[in-house]
Amino acid sequence: MKSDESALAFDRIAPWRTPLYVKKFAEALPQVNMLLDVGCGEAPYRRLFKSKVRNYITLDVQRYSNLNLVADGCNLPIRDEIFDAVLCIQVLEHVAEPRKILEEIFRVLRPRGILGISAPQSYIIHMEPHDYYRYTKYGLRYLLEKAGLEICEIEPQGGYFALIHMILLSNLWSKIRPRFLQFVLRGLSATLATILDKLDKRKIETANYFVVCQKPSFV
Repeated sequence: MKSDESALAFDRIAPWRTPLYVKKFAEALPQVNMLLDVGCGEAPYRRLFKSKVRNYITLDVQRYSNLNLVADGCNLPIRDEIFDAVLCIQVLEHVAEPRKILEEIFRVLRPRGILGISAPQSYIIHMEPHDYYRYTKYGLRYLLEKAGLEICEIEPQGGYFALIHMILLSNLWSKIRPRFLQFVLRGLSATLATILDKLDKRKIETANYFVVCQKPSFV
């Protein structure tokens, strides 16, 4: 296992983690023929859609193993309206022209097609120099609706205490040695954040948003 994935059970089950939101999205998705995973990397979410999607198509601008397409999401080499669903997870902050990639996603979605997309509101700088933006729920709503999509749901992934945990995780806990002490501190931090986060009802200060959208029936 990679060091960042080594049995850190508390981080894995924390209710604000993106994989849990993707899992929820997959479970709610009806049986579909075609899904496009834009900016998929190593396609870690493919298995979640195994029982729901007949053709899971992977696309990234960089070369990864088992990719179907290597292409820029802002210029998809795909004909119009062929996908029943699109997944776009933690990609939008790395796209210099977010309007273009959302317009392309809209173009390749069938009418009534579903988009599951996530993006950070507060997170460390990463994948430099291709880290351009952070998004409030208002910014996401504006961009997605401007692209022609209808918002079904915008969910904050945790609140203030989860955000503090994520900041500590990125800047402190992961640097602590020995590894056993890091494991203990990360576990305690995640557990405490999970408990305290229930007190934050508004969840305005969040690390991330997960949004579900739909392309209208008639365009």
